[in-house]
Amino acid sequence: MIFYFIVILALLTILYVVARRSSAREAHWDWGRINLENLTFPHNFDWGITSGIFPTLSVQPTNWSAWQDSLGESRDFPGGQIQPQEFSQISWEHRESLIDALKLLGVNSYRFGLAWSDIQPKQSEFDAKVIQQYVAFCQALIAVNIQPVITLHHFAAPLWFEALGGFERRENIPVFVHYAETVFEKLAPFASRWITFHEPEVTSLQGWFLGNNPPGKRDLRLATRVLANMLDAHTKTYHRLKQMADPAPKNLQVGLTKQMNIFDPARRWHPLDWIMTDVINKVYRDEVLHYLTEGVFDFQIPGYFRTRRINLKAKGALDFIGMDYFTHKQVRFVSDWRRPFRLDTPHLEPTDDADAAIYPEGLYAGIQRLAHLKKPIWITANGIVDAADEQRSQFIRRHLYTVRRALAENYPVKGYYYYSLTDSQEGSTGKFIANGLFEILGAKLNPRPSAEKYAGIIRRQ
Repeated sequence: MIFYFIVILALLTILYVVARRSSAREAHWDWGRINLENLTFPHNFDWGITSGIFPTLSVQPTNWSAWQDSLGESRDFPGGQIQPQEFSQISWEHRESLIDALKLLGVNSYRFGLAWSDIQPKQSEFDAKVIQQYVAFCQALIAVNIQPVITLHHFAAPLWFEALGGFERRENIPVFVHYAETVFEKLAPFASRWITFHEPEVTSLQGWFLGNNPPGKRDLRLATRVLANMLDAHTKTYHRLKQMADPAPKNLQVGLTKQMNIFDPARRWHPLDWIMTDVINKVYRDEVLHYLTEGVFDFQIPGYFRTRRINLKAKGALDFIGMDYFTHKQVRFVSDWRRPFRLDTPHLEPTDDADAAIYPEGLYAGIQRLAHLKKPIWITANGIVDAADEQRSQFIRRHLYTVRRALAENYPVKGYYYYSLTDSQEGSTGKFIANGLFEILGAKLNPRPSAEKYAGIIRRQ
């Protein structure tokens, strides 16, 4: 009897692997035969840039700054020994140089996150001066025909919110909605496109499952609960901002951003690599999209736990989707019950300074997947770590070719934002990485050659 059971299990495993191998193939284009010159886009295509620091660095402590301090990491601010408070002041007092950088690029839009900890230093207190700084900044952008694109939550949260339990507790969702209402009331006249959450799946899985980001926990059950709560917070915020009709521009659009990095099995013959890949794609990608289309989040590991959330108000609670795409990873099963997989870099693909694979074909695959939402798509973050600036120009051209190819096939891509305007903080350590079109030299921004290349593409449209 045991023998027959083993034979049947082996046959089922073989059938599973054969079926998966035939249904999912990694695409690789022949870039040597693709013309990347003179790429043209629709006249109303939205050219933008996303910020990794300006003007979002908090003066008040956040869960991220506390996490970095707990690791004993020194925050490595470029251009000398500049402290966080000083750097934040530079971002406001020298916003003219920031706007000059945006004008040099010729972008239409500038996406940045709000410093929630500075805006609301205590649960019972909003800082009117900080909010007014954002008002003045948005007005300055509009004065030079650059549209602000505002992100309400870009990873960091106030320490007092974390002390309440953060997004681990469903009861805290109204706290976030109240913060959103308060800033929206003041900034809505100056911004028509709002992002509730930047990559909620990354916040939850990196912080509560993989333990790489704050709070550094390793509990998949808790991670899925945090993700479901953040998605419910998005839904409530979406409907509330839509209701606040008085200050809201007529063309108000509210969405969120979704990271769409590609995950494939490291060994296409190995059933456990396939299973781990499917699990990652389900919680990282599929359940988020299922929630946004059907109002249902349902993730389970049979015999262990199930996180199920039904919120029919989530159906259609999205005017656009922001797609963040950076790289391609291969999933390899390992015998560690706490984290039964590792993520490898495909050895046949070029890599950047952070050992991230450069794989523009993955951007196309992500666009195809997001098109099922039937919503406009903005590429809201796409970048490379390249201190020597030797690969960035080609990186941008290849990814823009991918966008152009998707447009030719009638996928609803409305804009492209490179990430980042300046070198930005690597979240878990606070170190700065060279992913910007501009270097930060003290209080000044110095354009890299790739900044002119990107500007040249925009000028030719």
